[in-house]
Amino acid sequence: MLVVLALAATLVGATLPRAEWTNIPVHAVAESAGGVVIVLLGVLLLLAPARPGGSPHRGLAPGLVAMGCLDLFHAATPPGETFVWLRATSTFLGGTLLTLAWLPAGERHLRLLTWSAASLAIAIGVASITLPDLAPRMLADRGFAPTAIGLNVLGAVGFFAAAAAVWLPRQGREQHTVLGTMCLLFGFGSILFPWSSLWDLRWWYWHGIRLGAGVLALVYVLGVYRRAHDDLEREVERRTTELRIAVRDLETFSYSVSHDLRAPLRVINGFSSMVLEQEGLATEGRAYVQRVLSASSRMSNIIEDLLNLARVSRQEVAPERVDLSTLARDVAAGLAARESQHGVELEVAEGLLVEGDPGLLRVLLENVLGNAWKFTSRTLSPRVEVGRTVRDHVETFYVRDNGAGFDPAYVGRLFTPFERLHAQEDFPGTGVGLATVRRIVERHGGRAWIEGAVGQGATVWFTLPGGGKVRRPAPGKWLDGNDAQPGR
Repeated sequence: MLVVLALAATLVGATLPRAEWTNIPVHAVAESAGGVVIVLLGVLLLLAPARPGGSPHRGLAPGLVAMGCLDLFHAATPPGETFVWLRATSTFLGGTLLTLAWLPAGERHLRLLTWSAASLAIAIGVASITLPDLAPRMLADRGFAPTAIGLNVLGAVGFFAAAAAVWLPRQGREQHTVLGTMCLLFGFGSILFPWSSLWDLRWWYWHGIRLGAGVLALVYVLGVYRRAHDDLEREVERRTTELRIAVRDLETFSYSVSHDLRAPLRVINGFSSMVLEQEGLATEGRAYVQRVLSASSRMSNIIEDLLNLARVSRQEVAPERVDLSTLARDVAAGLAARESQHGVELEVAEGLLVEGDPGLLRVLLENVLGNAWKFTSRTLSPRVEVGRTVRDHVETFYVRDNGAGFDPAYVGRLFTPFERLHAQEDFPGTGVGLATVRRIVERHGGRAWIEGAVGQGATVWFTLPGGGKVRRPAPGKWLDGNDAQPGR
């Protein structure tokens, strides 16, 4: 149907009377609008998502951008030789470059070619206006010179070739009827050129065909973008729903399994304790039973930590103003009471105010300070510091100790559940604490990582919403701006 309309438009244009209508302002406005439309259309096609095997409509971008740029120069030029030269050059260059739709140009080459074509068009436009005598003769008596007609006819051939590239079915290529019709209308408009003369109705008619073709294609491409945006939103919503269901099922599974494992562990502990209480048990047998009890106790601790991690992931965050200084002292007092033989020098900065869930932040500090207490247990003068600083314009909290530290080469493993860098007999634990810390921080919209060295202690850093706006660091960046992979 569009092809029939295009042919009909051409026949109507060829039979129009040769009445003249000279209106330079109207022409300038129409050509400026057409140039802007065509350049915008070329840029949108260039930025359109690439498909496997390539899409022919992306190959139209260089020709459209070049043609639109020259149309703008043409619109700003008064009638005369240069005026017609710019229009004919626009048609010829645009039609020639549109034939690139046949070539399987890569993404990088296509972008480079588009900007090169735009630069060439601008250079031709500037040179034509500043050096008008260099252009060939374009006007004859009551009509156009053969050079002008020839450039338009050659451009029309390019437009028709581009239409075929967009229309003809090829493997891995898309077919676009509207874009093909646009190229066809451009070609018919150029063919109408020999039947027209400056300012007659036919001359205006083929200008109108070009402008209409550009507007038609622009409306179509904008519709494609809108549909692509809607499709993307639906896909994101679908995947988000699937991810939410998967996470919920995983958390439910973890919670259920942890609960189900507690009952058999209680049976193992109970019978093992009964065996130990029996008289006459050999020393070797007693040692075996003790190992069973020890392993059972460790399994119980792992299950408890898994349950805590599941609770942290499932619990709703109820943010309110929290004083981390007071909370840290309270948690440290509990640790000191449980390990009274381990005298730790504690320093907590005043006024560490944040917005967060008090319960989750307590769990965070219990894990971070618990690690600091544990890893300073073999230090002669153990010291733990809780404070705040500003790194790269981001308000950052830290817990620093002078304990055993760790090898920085393995820092990426420390926030992974059950990953440990120290032997169980040296520093007992399950390896879930720091994973819980990161989960809590991320649920508050912050970020957690760790720094340290063997024998020099460790510092756990984390960001939380505070009194002012916190600018989160870019992914893959330390807060001091250096490239690194945060994590412990």
